[in-house]
Amino acid sequence: MINETKGIISNSQTNPLLWNSFRITYGKYDLSINFNVLIETTSLGIFNLVPNRLDRLELMNSLSNEGKSTSEIRDHLNSLGYLKIRTKTPYSIKDISMGILKYRRRLRRKSHSKILRVREQIVVVTSNFHNK
Repeated sequence: MINETKGIISNSQTNPLLWNSFRITYGKYDLSINFNVLIETTSLGIFNLVPNRLDRLELMNSLSNEGKSTSEIRDHLNSLGYLKIRTKTPYSIKDISMGILKYRRRLRRKSHSKILRVREQIVVVTSNFHNK
């Protein structure tokens, strides 16, 4: 016996195809579960950085996490030949400290998400499906 529901063919009267696991037909009724989730996040306001700039910020942050001072990080970047993106001048201690500060703020904004509400609703509808 093959069932046809809205153009979808299934081999069972109680189990339709697995393309939609939230909808099941029981006899003359369609059961479905609706989810409504409200999420508060600040990560949508974060724009992507150019990979070159992101790599530099990650390097600064990792060196700082290893215990290096801002002057040691500055010396390291300048010895590798890195120049500031906009002005093409060597890094100063203030450039390093502000870069690390802003990068860490960015990481906090990116990871801040809160689920405010989750609603589940079971919907039972009389089916238009008839056995032939």
